[in-house]
Amino acid sequence: CSGGGAATIIAFECNPANLPLLKAAADREGLKVAIVDRAASDVAGAEVAFVQPSGTDQAGAYFEDATPGNPFGAIAAGPPPDGATTVATTTVDEALRERGFADGDVGFAKIDVEGHEAAVLRGMAATLPRTRALLVECSDLAAEGDGAPVKALAEFFDARGFDAYRVGADCLLPLWGDHYHPIYDEWRYWSNVVAVRRGDALADACARMGVDGLDDVSLEEAL
Repeated sequence: CSGGGAATIIAFECNPANLPLLKAAADREGLKVAIVDRAASDVAGAEVAFVQPSGTDQAGAYFEDATPGNPFGAIAAGPPPDGATTVATTTVDEALRERGFADGDVGFAKIDVEGHEAAVLRGMAATLPRTRALLVECSDLAAEGDGAPVKALAEFFDARGFDAYRVGADCLLPLWGDHYHPIYDEWRYWSNVVAVRRGDALADACARMGVDGLDDVSLEEAL
C-alpha cells in the first residue's frame, strides 16, 4: 500500500501465536510492515470464534454463525469446539483508514483466510477501486448446497472492473463472462484466483498467459 510517498506492507494476523513470528520475519528482512492484529472481515469491532486446527497452531478457521452476511465464507458452522478463542474483527477499509492509507494505492493484495474470503472482499469496498491486482484463495470446499465460489468471485470481480483467472497447472484460465466453463463447478477443491484491473499493464501480461477455448479433457488437465 502506498501513501505519503512510502510503500508499506499491511499484514492482517489475528492468531496470537503468529504475531511474534511475523514481526521477527519483517525485522529480519528489513521490511516496512504494519501489522493489524485483528481478523479481516466485512464488519469491524465484532468478536468471532477462532479455532486452531489439529496438528498446528499456525492457522485458523472462522465460523459461519459469527460472520454476519457471509453466504459461503466459513469452513465450519455451529458452536465453536473446546479450545476456541475469541478475536476481534476489522475491515481492510477501516484498517487502512486508521493507518493513514485511506487514499493510498494498493499494488497487490493476497487473501488466504480459510474460507472467509468473501467477507474480506466485502470489507474492501473503498479499497478495491484503488487496487491493481489480487490473489485470492477460493474455498470451493466451503461451499454449501449449490454454492459456486469460483463463479461468485468471477462475477464479483467482473462487476468491479477486474479480469479474473483461475490459476491452472501452467496457465491462467479466464473466468469472466462467456469464458466461464461449467466444469469449474464440478471441480470443488481449494484453488487460486488472480484478478487484475482492466487496462493495467498487468492485465495485458495475464491475457498473454491466459488459455481459452479448451475442450473438457484439456481443461481438466490444465486445472
